[in-house]
Amino acid sequence: MCPLTERTPWFVPGPAVERVGVRERVTIPRERPRGVILAFLMGATPSATGVDAQTLGVPFNPRDGTFLQFRVLRVLFRVETVGTTASRIALEKSCGAGKFEAQTVVQIELPASEYEHAIANLPTVLRSGDKLRANVVQIGTTSAKWLLQVEIGEVAREDP
Repeated sequence: MCPLTERTPWFVPGPAVERVGVRERVTIPRERPRGVILAFLMGATPSATGVDAQTLGVPFNPRDGTFLQFRVLRVLFRVETVGTTASRIALEKSCGAGKFEAQTVVQIELPASEYEHAIANLPTVLRSGDKLRANVVQIGTTSAKWLLQVEIGEVAREDP
């Protein structure tokens, strides 16, 4: 196991004590924004178009279960075996609990003979409890072992 240091991206140092004259000042570091990677299909080859059976939830604050907001930083569509025709996939979201009410976040087309394509800095904001899923729109001939990777970053804290 690797030790946590100041250079480890997820390292949050503890309180620092500084002596100022006869008094001590305690500085508690601000918690760093969270980044999360969600993955769909993970090497599976879709046999038909339509929604993936896997639905993932946007996480809550792991410390206290409060709501968080995230921005979609990057969506990557990759195949391990390229297609001779284009492939297309959509990332869909649904707000909160209950039936999945699909709203398209982004649709990515992977041209024939290309392994991956990414779209960055989407304006979409996600909230803890929102659901995400993949929707296979078009399967390129011979394309196989798909991955849809969604990178999200925390933008604000809020009360429910």
